[in-house]
Amino acid sequence: MEKMIENLTVRFPETDGEWQELIRNQCEIFGDEYAFYDDLYIWAGKKCTLAAVIDGEIAGAVSFPEITYPVKDKTYVGGYIFAAWVKPEYRGQGVFRALMEKAEDVMTERGYDFAFVVPAEKGLFSLYEKMGYTLPVKNGFPYKASREILREYNPTDDIYMLWKVYSYVNSAFAKNIDFFNHTMQVMEAEGKLFAISKRGYLVYTPCYDNTVVVYDRMEKGTLVSGGKSEVRGLCKNLGNDNMPGDLAFNMLFEPEYEIFKK
Repeated sequence: MEKMIENLTVRFPETDGEWQELIRNQCEIFGDEYAFYDDLYIWAGKKCTLAAVIDGEIAGAVSFPEITYPVKDKTYVGGYIFAAWVKPEYRGQGVFRALMEKAEDVMTERGYDFAFVVPAEKGLFSLYEKMGYTLPVKNGFPYKASREILREYNPTDDIYMLWKVYSYVNSAFAKNIDFFNHTMQVMEAEGKLFAISKRGYLVYTPCYDNTVVVYDRMEKGTLVSGGKSEVRGLCKNLGNDNMPGDLAFNMLFEPEYEIFKK
């Protein structure tokens, strides 16, 4: 049973110093570059990140940028639980649960239909399930496929087209073209390549056996998956009884466990 810390406050960071402290901690915990989070909060906005503050110290945080889930004639709006963490010395004391509950309160107040999370490790599924994240979310990426390329992507000429077709089906981190361009640059640094057409795109890495690992593919306005659908994430209904039960997202940001399917 977790013992709650009495002097814990969960709120939006209020000063530049608190944001700097928050980013430094996230870089240390997740191993990311400082520029990634600095750009994220500049371009994606700061209204979607809460901090756990204990005696003036940032002890943890959680972000929940807005995403959409279009289904036929209705679009559901939700929050993508992202970069949720607690400093090691404060774990097991109710800080993480307090962050999640406050984030869900904020999302509910904003009229969001759901909260969505991609656990970084398989062992974390049970943690989120205990918090009510029981709707399974499937995704067929990544998968191996034959080397089929639509057209090589040129960052200078194609960034607007890629942003337009990508944001058609993926609203997370895609609303601002500057931040989207930055995200593409980060992915390129990780070895991911791009192919592009007027109504589709492919995000992939080449293999030595004349195949590619596909991380993201869209053709004619529809996501295409050549792999077996796997449960990769979880959703929590925030009050909309009409939320569909068979959810499927494209998750461009990969969790640590591998599910490559030939």
